[in-house]
Amino acid sequence: MQKPTTNIRTYFCIFGDDFPLDEFTQKIVITPTETRTKGEIYTIGKTQHESYTTSWTYEIDYQLTSDPTLQINELIDIFTNKVNIINHFQKEFNLKCKIAVVLIFPETSGLFFDQKLIKFAYDTNSEYDIDIYRDEI
Repeated sequence: MQKPTTNIRTYFCIFGDDFPLDEFTQKIVITPTETRTKGEIYTIGKTQHESYTTSWTYEIDYQLTSDPTLQINELIDIFTNKVNIINHFQKEFNLKCKIAVVLIFPETSGLFFDQKLIKFAYDTNSEYDIDIYRDEI
């Protein structure tokens, strides 16, 4: 078995100008990690920011792994049977979806997108946002 060397964090976000966050949460039956309303002030570190969209986010926090695809698949598995609900809200409220992947590698590594990951992004009209950082040991 390969030694885990990659830290990965993934999240799914649906966002737009305005939509009923509580209604979306009730319909999708998943508790979000974070929600923001357009114009809301939030803090990252010591800096305050204003949210330019209304957003609903579900995140799987950092995990050390030798196969980053496992956590991405875990996220997709949570939402696979929610595609119709996601698409309904996208259409009704002109929303967008994003699947974000944050990777921290100590050395060069790879990331593989299987058919399941590609299909979910296609089915929900989602974009992948991948941030890759090198971990200096």
